[in-house]
Amino acid sequence: MTTIAADSFTYDKTRHVYRLNGQRLLHTTEVLQDVGHIDPTYYTEESRERGRVVHEVTAHLDRGGGLKWDTLHVELQGFVESWLRLRDELRPTRFLAIEHPIYHPLYLYGTTPDRVLLWEGRTWVWEFKTVKAGHAPYWTKWQTAAQDMALGPCISGLPRLRAAVELYHDGAKARLVPHNGPDHFNDGLEYLAFLSTTRSRRTHGISHPASDE
Repeated sequence: MTTIAADSFTYDKTRHVYRLNGQRLLHTTEVLQDVGHIDPTYYTEESRERGRVVHEVTAHLDRGGGLKWDTLHVELQGFVESWLRLRDELRPTRFLAIEHPIYHPLYLYGTTPDRVLLWEGRTWVWEFKTVKAGHAPYWTKWQTAAQDMALGPCISGLPRLRAAVELYHDGAKARLVPHNGPDHFNDGLEYLAFLSTTRSRRTHGISHPASDE
């Protein structure tokens, strides 16, 4: 009798590195940056830290945890308040996954949906963006598409719905920006084209992983 070992999937949160059976996987933001959709200057040290803390705090709250507001930097409190205002208004039926790393078993990329949830009778994938000015970046639609594909078929048999969630620094109620309808039918195919392009660029030495990965 032959024994087949289960795949070993790991995610190093500090270095933002996904591995499957020891092999490093590409991830969604890495691909979008490699093909030129994400300006490398978008992720400043300040924005990375802001996003990290806000994601951790909102995830903790959505898992039922509490928060002592005086322990959270005043500059970040508005983003959290923004999310809570939207969450309390929409009242999601249930969070199915909160900041849970996954990978696509065929296309071999890693990704972490911020929220997978039931709301108004449908399953959604939501990607949080902290917004100090303007709106969530246009390329968020490809993030949610990649996450949707990696999650596999929806149990309900209906397609998942996708959206960006804009969190505002002044505490104003967050805004849902849907990635559904005809304008978004090809988001998944476009992301796979970007993924293939990045792989070709890496194969031919045109681009390389970040040195700390």
